[in-house]
Amino acid sequence: MRFSILWIALSQFTRALFANRSENQRTVFQEALVGILRQNGLRLIKLPPSMARHRIEIMSAPCSVRRLITRAKVDVGGLPGEWFRPKGVTTDAAILYLHGGGYVLGSTEGYRDLLGRLALACELPLLAIDYRLAPEHPFPAAVDDCATALRWLGQSGIAPERTIIAGDSSGGALAISAMLVARDRGDALPRAAFLLSPWVDLSADTGSIHSNAGTDWGDGEYLRHWAELYLADTAATDPLASPGHADLHGLPPLLLQVGSGELLLDQVTAFASRAQQAGGQAELKVFPNMAHAWHMLSMAFPQADEALAQLAGFVKAQLVEGPRSAVSQASD
Repeated sequence: MRFSILWIALSQFTRALFANRSENQRTVFQEALVGILRQNGLRLIKLPPSMARHRIEIMSAPCSVRRLITRAKVDVGGLPGEWFRPKGVTTDAAILYLHGGGYVLGSTEGYRDLLGRLALACELPLLAIDYRLAPEHPFPAAVDDCATALRWLGQSGIAPERTIIAGDSSGGALAISAMLVARDRGDALPRAAFLLSPWVDLSADTGSIHSNAGTDWGDGEYLRHWAELYLADTAATDPLASPGHADLHGLPPLLLQVGSGELLLDQVTAFASRAQQAGGQAELKVFPNMAHAWHMLSMAFPQADEALAQLAGFVKAQLVEGPRSAVSQASD
């Protein structure tokens, strides 16, 4: 509790401190933070997975909107799950959110701040699950778990056309793979999906992975480390491990967000294009100067609020007004 109070106080102080400064000054501060995260990330890959998970968990932000939501644990077809519900909201729709963490790290508890803020912004109940992690449970365990969670949600009374599936980084790729599994077995697909910097190609090692190594908080070695732990003996181009290599026909409308400073910029951009070429609707938003997972760093990145407002607008449009499609810059 004491740590939570200190974190929230620091968050409010930091945002007030930089609110009225020029864009360049804010960018300098953000780049300094990304540099700290980069150093920490490169240390993580030298730790055993259990220690790396512990390091990530103790660094995670407390839920800044905890007074505005309720949380309730639930068994999701044998998987640990948790509902994040905005107080006072009654609806027949829901979001299924799959956390990131390179398939090795991350948890619902570690993501509690982002999950709460997403539920509140979208004004929807949000279900998060703790899928099995590598290397103890390599591919396809996480895909199987996420596909199970998607089917469970439908069986629990949330109709597919009232379901939004979502995720960030590896969780974004898992959201796509869960939809591919559902499509191929003939299940109804969710109404739409939003994907935050999805890691859709574990085989990629060119382009922005190298050119953005100075503006993101990882590098090629960082990505290869987590990919190798997850894949074990599976090829990096397997379409369910790397949905950037999959047949993308029949997917529902997608909203993808990525930062222009991210290692994953090129593959997210290519994925949006491939989804459109397959006949789907894919809306790509590129946020200038943003590094990976800026959505989780609202303390220092006001653009996190802009991104969440964008996501909420997409979700509400899909559930009320119907689909739309475009590829644009966030500043358009």
